[in-house]
Amino acid sequence: MSSYKMAGHVYMKFKKNIKWINIFILPSLVGIILFYVFPFLKILGNAFIRNSDEVFVGFSNIRVVMQNKAFMLASGNTGMYMLVSIPLLMSVSLLFAKLLWKVTGWIKNIKFLYVMPLAIPAASLSIYWQFFFHQSGILNFLIKDDIEWLHSGYGFWVFVFIFIWKNFGYTVILWLGGISKIPVAILEAARTDGASEWMIFVRIILPNLKQTMLIVYILSLINSFKIFREAYALAGDYPHESMYLLQHLFNNWFRDFELDKMAGATILYLSALLLILFPMQRFSNH
Repeated sequence: MSSYKMAGHVYMKFKKNIKWINIFILPSLVGIILFYVFPFLKILGNAFIRNSDEVFVGFSNIRVVMQNKAFMLASGNTGMYMLVSIPLLMSVSLLFAKLLWKVTGWIKNIKFLYVMPLAIPAASLSIYWQFFFHQSGILNFLIKDDIEWLHSGYGFWVFVFIFIWKNFGYTVILWLGGISKIPVAILEAARTDGASEWMIFVRIILPNLKQTMLIVYILSLINSFKIFREAYALAGDYPHESMYLLQHLFNNWFRDFELDKMAGATILYLSALLLILFPMQRFSNH
């Protein structure tokens, strides 16, 4: 068989497989359109109308949201929480992954334990954290103090700790996957040339982890919003002001059926997410 006939045969087989792939993808595509795209477009429309009589009000809903004290408090707490917890999680887990990368033996074969915190139900964990951070709980017993961890400014750091504890092992596995793709020959050549481990880490490992860094960043950003389950179970609808997050605000607005405020806040929320994600995307492409 000539090379032209072989290429034509491969192309026809590939084209046939593409048709079957499209058939299997179609139900998922329909589901995404029905349950994600259409509701999202509906939310965008509701952002510019009044919920009570469906009259077009322009940017009035967005202005009302931006003047809402609860929204400003929740936005500030959420922004500060993300600004602290995400970089802290990424940096600490990366350093631990670098140390773990050289480890051999049984420790390297128990990676399934790293994701165990993600598998434990949030409700069960919340009961434990309530007991741990209670004024008469385990932590105060260990440090011989009487701090109200969940009803004071310390609550913010409780959320940061829970987020890092829950996502640390999973993030370490992602970093290990990225580090393992770096050719060992490059690292050995750098060591032969006299480069220190710190120089190898800064000049070789980090530049080759840009794509992994983007994935870790996006997943950490998504998981940071899932802290609401633990936050709600720990502190309820109206926690201490240092623990009041955007998810609390949306939950309270939804309970009061203030859909116009929710839609306006969603526009601001999505705009902020784009501003957060765009620089990281540019960084990973260079």
